[in-house]
Amino acid sequence: ARTVTDWLADPPRLTAMGRAAAACGRAHAAADIALDIGDRVVRVMQQNGEHREAARVEAERAAETEGAKGAAEVADAARRDAETAELKRLAGDRIMNANSLLDLASLDV
Repeated sequence: ARTVTDWLADPPRLTAMGRAAAACGRAHAAADIALDIGDRVVRVMQQNGEHREAARVEAERAAETEGAKGAAEVADAARRDAETAELKRLAGDRIMNANSLLDLASLDV
């Protein structure tokens, strides 16, 4: 605080310091900083958008894969059901044939 008070008490020194600061400074520094921050924000938003797009594509691929797995599972289940139905039909035929043989065997011919 004392340093600032000394500067304010010495107007010629304060004026010289102001000129020196202006010579060293950049008049548009704040605007340049704001533009740089804006550019960085835009890049991050683009990267996030790209990541979101990549995540969406990956999710769609996963859904398609799961869909394919689901379709394969449905096909496997249908195949198993068809095999089971065929086994039941064959078993039924054999049972009928066995019953027929028993019926024939029970005849007193």
